Amino acid sequence: MNRIELDNTKRSTFVACPRQFYWSQVLHLQPKFGSTAIRYGVAFHALLEGYYTYIKENGWNIMLDPDAIMAAHKAGKESWEEETEGREYMEDFRTFDMCVSTFVEYLTKYDYDLESMEVLAVEEIFYGDFNFEINGIPLYFMGIIDMVIKRDGLIWIVDHKTTGQPLAKMANVLHRSPSFIGYEWAARNFLNLDSQGITVNYIHTSAYRSRKTGEYTSYKKDFSRYPQVYSDHDLEQWRNSFIYTAYKIEECLSRDEWPMYFDSCYNYNKSCSYTGLCEQPCNYKEVNTEGFVTRKWDPRNRDKTVF
Repeated sequence: MNRIELDNTKRSTFVACPRQFYWSQVLHLQPKFGSTAIRYGVAFHALLEGYYTYIKENGWNIMLDPDAIMAAHKAGKESWEEETEGREYMEDFRTFDMCVSTFVEYLTKYDYDLESMEVLAVEEIFYGDFNFEINGIPLYFMGIIDMVIKRDGLIWIVDHKTTGQPLAKMANVLHRSPSFIGYEWAARNFLNLDSQGITVNYIHTSAYRSRKTGEYTSYKKDFSRYPQVYSDHDLEQWRNSFIYTAYKIEECLSRDEWPMYFDSCYNYNKSCSYTGLCEQPCNYKEVNTEGFVTRKWDPRNRDKTVF
C-alpha cells in the first residue's frame, strides 16, 4: 500500500463497525436485496444533479424550464435503473414517479433561487494529500461535494439529504455531522473556497400505510434548508478525529483483523445489512456471501472537477 485513501463513507463505516468496513469497503459487498429508501435518495440526487448541471451550463430562464427538467429526468431515470439492476426490492410508495413529482414540488418551493442563487459547481470532486502519514504511509482524503453555490455574494457548500424523518429532528441529529464538517474542510483546503459553511438541503417524503388494505395514503412532502457554520476549531478537531480513524483503519489492515462492534448491529430502526454474514458460525474469511453483489465506488471515476 503506497497511500491510504479515505472518504466520508469509509470513515463513518469504520467508526460504526470495523467488520462492516471489511464487508463493504475491503470486499466491496453490497446486499442484493436493495433499500427502497436509498434508491429513492440516489435517484433524487441525480434529478438535482441533472437539473443544476443544466442551469450551471445554460443559466437561469424559468424555474420549471422544460429543458432543465428533461435533463433532470434523464439523469434521474438512469440512476434509478442503475440502482435497480441486479437487485431485488420490496416496492413501496417511493417510486420513480413519486420521486419526480416531489422534485417538481421542490422546484416550485424554491422559485426564489432564480433571482438569488448562482450555481458554481455540481458534484464537485475533491482528492488531496492530507499532509499526514500513518506509519510512513501518506493519507489522502477524497469525495464529492453535491453543489457549490453563491447566494447574495457569499459562497456556500450544499449537501442534499432525502429522509422520511421530521426535518427538525434530522437537522438536530446531523448538526455536528462529521461528513458535513469534512466537506467544509475540503472546500477550504483543497478547493481554496472562501466558504461560509454548508447548507443542508433536506427533502422529506413519507406516507401512511393502511394495516387493513396495505395501501399507502396521506402522502407528505416537505422541504427545508438548514445552514451549518463551523469554526476553525471545529475543523481542527475534525481533522484530528479523521487522523485517529485512519490510524485505526491502518492497524486493522496491517493485522488483517476486523472486530465486530455489536452496538452497531441495529441502527436507524433496522438491522445492519451485513448481519447475515456476521451471524454465520465460521471464520469471517469463510462466510457464504450469497445474496450480495460486488460494487465499488470511487469519486475519481467522475471527471467533473471545476475548481
